[in-house]
Amino acid sequence: MLLALLALPLTACTPAPKPELRIGTNIWPGYEPLYLARSLGLLKGTGISLIEYPSSTETMRALRHGGIEAGALTLDEVLTLAQDGIDLRIVLLLDVSDGADAVIARPGIESMEDLRGRTIGAESSALGGYMLSRVLDKAGLKQEDVHIIPLMLDEHEQAFIENRVDAVVTFEPVKSRLLEQGGKIVFDSSMIPGEVVDVLVVRAAILADHPESLNTLAELWFHALDYVQREPADAARRMQARLRLPADRVLEQFAGVHMGDRRENDAFFDDAASASVKNATLMMQVMRRQQLLRRDVDVNRLFAGHASYKSTGTTP
Repeated sequence: MLLALLALPLTACTPAPKPELRIGTNIWPGYEPLYLARSLGLLKGTGISLIEYPSSTETMRALRHGGIEAGALTLDEVLTLAQDGIDLRIVLLLDVSDGADAVIARPGIESMEDLRGRTIGAESSALGGYMLSRVLDKAGLKQEDVHIIPLMLDEHEQAFIENRVDAVVTFEPVKSRLLEQGGKIVFDSSMIPGEVVDVLVVRAAILADHPESLNTLAELWFHALDYVQREPADAARRMQARLRLPADRVLEQFAGVHMGDRRENDAFFDDAASASVKNATLMMQVMRRQQLLRRDVDVNRLFAGHASYKSTGTTP
């Protein structure tokens, strides 16, 4: 009994371990500041870990089954999960694609209209399905006018090189590598401004357990973006291995991506995210028309988590 009593103060003084916040991502320039923060040692002791998946489809699967607490996804992917009853909250704007997502076609295919009768590869369960629906809509084509084969992200480049597809719906850094192989852009996200938006989402059930981690993560994100501006050469060197590009090509990948800095995040979540809710609602309506969603989603609910924590404005 005495030993037990003596142990009480020691137990009481032992800090509780921080709850783990596992974040799933795939390869995409807009997510790289998270890995830059890790490379700089900023995640140590935060309880935040990054889980790398070969595609966003795998990130979505992990969120469905509770394998991770958070994920970096496009807004259309978030809507897809929400319609299936996965209760998520958007907590950070990561980026807006402005040309970095594209449909790359073989030589001889000069326009999106030329895709009629062609074979197109796409990750149809994720952003690829949305991009495909938008290019067909813009070209005045229907799904039955093309042949669609499902391709995971890590299959895009090989399928194109091996002539298994006439075009592929892809994004950086694969986009740049396919252009070097002679590919041609027939459609990209700059033609649908503001529609391809990447966000960080967390499962609503664990939101209350991680306010400190989410504040920390937001500040690390902004710090990493600042680091790219202050130390571009070192940032590029740290990011080149994951992007599989020479260091002098890394920063080019961000030319078609508008990053979600502090100002952009303030605007994104301003006034209860009224503009963002409107844009997400319009996207949901497009997805419903294209039969990418089976039912409506409570978009306001997706934006209800940001008020649960506040960015402190400090820099680590």
